[in-house]
Amino acid sequence: MWIPAQMSLVQILILRDDLPGVTAALGRRASLHIIETRDICPGHLADKLSDVMRDRELLARLSGLEKRITSIQQEFDAASLSLAPVVMFDFDPVRAAQDATSTLEREIEPAVRAITDRIRALRARKERNESLRAQLMDIQSLDVDLGELRNLEFVYVTIGHVPRANLARLEESLREMPSIMIPYSFTRDEVFIAAATLRHLESRLRAALKGAYFKPVELGEELSGVPRDALERLEQDTAEIDRALKQETAHLAALGERWGKTLRDLLGRVRFNRSVLEFYAHFEGTGQTALITGFVPSDETELVRKDLEEATSGRLVFEARVMPASAGITSVGVISTDTTHPARGLAVPAVPTLLRNPGFLKPFESLTVTYGRPLYGEFDPTIILAITYVFMFGFMFGDLGQGLVIAALGALLALRPPRALRQFSNAAGFLLLCGSSACVFGLLYGSAFGREGLIPAIWERPIENITSFLVVGILYGILQNVMGLVINFINNLRQERLDEAILGEFGLVSSVFYFSLLGAAYCALVSRSAVGVRVALLVAAASVIVLIFRGLIMKWVVKRGREPGSSETAEAGAAEAEPGETTGLFASLLGVFDIVLRHLTNSISFVRLSAFAIAHVALGIAIYTIAGSVSGLPGGRLLSVIAVILGNAGVIALEGMIVGIQCLRLEFYEFFSKFLRGGGVPYDPWRLDSEVKPGG
Repeated sequence: MWIPAQMSLVQILILRDDLPGVTAALGRRASLHIIETRDICPGHLADKLSDVMRDRELLARLSGLEKRITSIQQEFDAASLSLAPVVMFDFDPVRAAQDATSTLEREIEPAVRAITDRIRALRARKERNESLRAQLMDIQSLDVDLGELRNLEFVYVTIGHVPRANLARLEESLREMPSIMIPYSFTRDEVFIAAATLRHLESRLRAALKGAYFKPVELGEELSGVPRDALERLEQDTAEIDRALKQETAHLAALGERWGKTLRDLLGRVRFNRSVLEFYAHFEGTGQTALITGFVPSDETELVRKDLEEATSGRLVFEARVMPASAGITSVGVISTDTTHPARGLAVPAVPTLLRNPGFLKPFESLTVTYGRPLYGEFDPTIILAITYVFMFGFMFGDLGQGLVIAALGALLALRPPRALRQFSNAAGFLLLCGSSACVFGLLYGSAFGREGLIPAIWERPIENITSFLVVGILYGILQNVMGLVINFINNLRQERLDEAILGEFGLVSSVFYFSLLGAAYCALVSRSAVGVRVALLVAAASVIVLIFRGLIMKWVVKRGREPGSSETAEAGAAEAEPGETTGLFASLLGVFDIVLRHLTNSISFVRLSAFAIAHVALGIAIYTIAGSVSGLPGGRLLSVIAVILGNAGVIALEGMIVGIQCLRLEFYEFFSKFLRGGGVPYDPWRLDSEVKPGG
């Protein structure tokens, strides 16, 4: 939980004849994160490797068939046509592709396509009828033949809607030309009108109508007769379409019953062969053997070994090397070809990161990954993020009543989420914890639904002691910053980055500078010790000098023969000193200035904790001030209640979101930035898409 799961590099040498059984065993266990065997083999071995199975054209064909089958299944509206895979067959991708293609093209697709084409045509016709019906509803009171109206030779007639506010202006414009305008019906905002003029004046009438923001009703060419009769014919046609749709849907369901099992079998077979073919593309073979390489969680290697021994009757070579934490610091790690020395000699791709956090921490794990997935061997801050985020949210949003509302929403999402909110059910635990924290701080502050004094304060009210609250915010920020510095130091030691641990941006020397500033502030403001202030400032100055010349120190370290690839700090420091002493010194000064500035701003940023706690109280006061001001109006008691309810709802929605964002900002930019490098590769074990009955 504190660090990603320990990984082992696994290399498995088997006979090609045992591939089906090994494939089934690895697919069921779903523990092997596959990597390319060629990527780690020494040159003399890689030259001798040959592809076991890398038919990309066949793989693309199987993927296409899978999409075709699932698209047909989606056409069948029957619960029995589940896409769940079934127990499947031997590995034979060519035969699977041939059988699926033949069955689809000769039997299933033509029958399904004929019905679905008719259904689409009927639905398009129904949509057109609905559009025409909407047009006719506006003019059903007109007693005029629509066909004749559309085909008048000497008169131009148009009907449509004009904004009510523009009606007088339109009437004024039409007085200047021979025309008729008849308003037929009025709504709150619009007037339905008919307008006519001589055919040769059509363009002038159109211009006048456009100036009044007229929206014409376009009558379909198929409409004829008076609107009432046309509407009746349209409704009869729509009823016939509904009957035809019901028939075609029944035919499609019957096809589903007939071909459902065949499609499931085809899909499972195609998926299985596609999945295995993708698996085979990752490893190599020599003669009658195959070499499989990947990463497995160290606590599962013995389980994988036993599965494979059973699948091959013991005919295999299985090697597992535990990956050290230092293997995760770059995109390519280094391991030993000698199992007695775990970290020298063999380059491997990035070790994947498997985060193992309890279910209730998954929403916070998602936030961690949003910033950057921890590298292998790097500290996983999810549990600390959960604790500090929930604490800060409650501190800024301390209110018993509003916290209960948020917690109740979280409980609702966890137990019985409404259909419209089911997509947010993953946030249930997050809301429950944050709401509970707000309740606790609401009790401490004596605040409920924005009302101060409604309940007694266990601690003190933010608005009554603003200075103390600002100090508390800064002290908490110092505590969290110190925690980040400690984690950074431990991270670098675990990853064998001693130079980064000591001279890095947030390394030991930088931490000494920060602690000395804190000591100076304490001696000046609390203990009133002038000697303490001088000593602390001397230590801070010494730390700054070391940081300024860290480039020269790194250059000296590299010259002493330290491995240049072991840390970015050594390389950066050496490069920094390379162009010349003046340039290197100037770059160091800028770097140190940035470090000093970040230490100071990181601590001061946490003042916003107190500021938002005080602002929350101020919003509550504003709500009840408004409620009091409307209480003297007619119906004032009801208006006051409405003002309180709407005010609290607005605070929960808007301020709750803002406080949540501020918590995230403090976590990401003031805390994670000290130690979390990110860029880890997600652990993605290979698994079969269907259960497998291994063949020979």
